[in-house]
Amino acid sequence: MSLILFDFETTGLDPVTDRITQFCFINNDTNTVLSNYCNPTIPIPNKAIELNGITNLDIEKYPTFEEQIDDIIEFIGKNPYLVGHNSSNFDLAFLENAFSRACIPLINFKSIDTISLSRYFLPEIPQRNLNYLRNYYKIDTKNAHLATKDVFDLQLIYNIWSENYTSEQMFQFSEKMLSIMNFGKYKGISLKEIPKSYFYFMIQNDYITEYKNFDLYKRLKLIMTR
Repeated sequence: MSLILFDFETTGLDPVTDRITQFCFINNDTNTVLSNYCNPTIPIPNKAIELNGITNLDIEKYPTFEEQIDDIIEFIGKNPYLVGHNSSNFDLAFLENAFSRACIPLINFKSIDTISLSRYFLPEIPQRNLNYLRNYYKIDTKNAHLATKDVFDLQLIYNIWSENYTSEQMFQFSEKMLSIMNFGKYKGISLKEIPKSYFYFMIQNDYITEYKNFDLYKRLKLIMTR
């Protein structure tokens, strides 16, 4: 199983209505890169342009993400570990929706979220965004919020953490932290030990939604149906 680090830039935060504008994948085993821009086919809001500097004019001649999926599948390979920063709640939702729009079955993979790994390896730090980790490890923040820069920096951080561990162990560390509530009155408690009534309340009142908490929402749905 190959280990692939990845990141997306998008037109916004909604994986259903927004679109991917840039992607970058790095194979950590071969150090090869697949990166490109994507025509989102919808206007890019000013807020997104201010964040990453990507405009419709810049990328209007590029193919859509969906039109590049075959190349991405070939690069990723079979049953990879996919590593991303907050990917469990953001990038994977965009990936899943893009495959669905292209009418292509989603690839099999194991997800490793570096935000959850930061809770495992650096439980004491007050923030977990990528810029904070860059500053923590003295990595230059110039050109942050471009997919290429974000993935290259993420690779540096991931390889520091994984120096003495296998990819499967890193996956298990990520899963362990994702199975623990990280906010609210039950922060730090295993999801399986929290009353289902609390989850019903949080979902019914939109404190936890598929849009805002992609991975957590799916895990809770599984727990609540048992």
